[in-house]
Amino acid sequence: NSTSLDSDFRVSAYCGVITAGERGKKAYDVDQLMTLVMFALSKAKEKRRSSICFYDASLHETMKLENYLEGRMQYALETREFHMFLQPKINLKTNSLGGAEALVRWVEDNGVVICPDQFIPLFEKNGFCVQLDQYMVECACQKIREWIDKGIEPIGIAVNQSKSTFYESD
Repeated sequence: NSTSLDSDFRVSAYCGVITAGERGKKAYDVDQLMTLVMFALSKAKEKRRSSICFYDASLHETMKLENYLEGRMQYALETREFHMFLQPKINLKTNSLGGAEALVRWVEDNGVVICPDQFIPLFEKNGFCVQLDQYMVECACQKIREWIDKGIEPIGIAVNQSKSTFYESD
């Protein structure tokens, strides 16, 4: 009487692809090819299901944007390019203001607005969201202090926190 192990295993496959040597395209050296194909592979893995991702012009633009944002994120924090906007929360029973939710917006020095869907997922991935979360809590506290100093009754401000924040030792 033999014992059999009946187990179901799910296999996922991810593949990053770049075509090299296309007519009219710039030739890449091996290191460049590896960097680009690894970027395509990381994008394929983000989809959370088996997938193949080809490195192309749109993926190139994504890579350029991510590099730009990562290169500027610390500067943007230090120079207060991240702004807190308050979205009111209305109590539907009383039709009165019940609080607010803090929303972050990135407004560069030149006035260009970077949409949250462009930087929040990147910051979640690279861990910068922990610093941004702390910054937003400080902004909310400053706003409440400002209201108190002006004699305005403060309201509660909800500030979203990344799950990464809860893994920090402090």
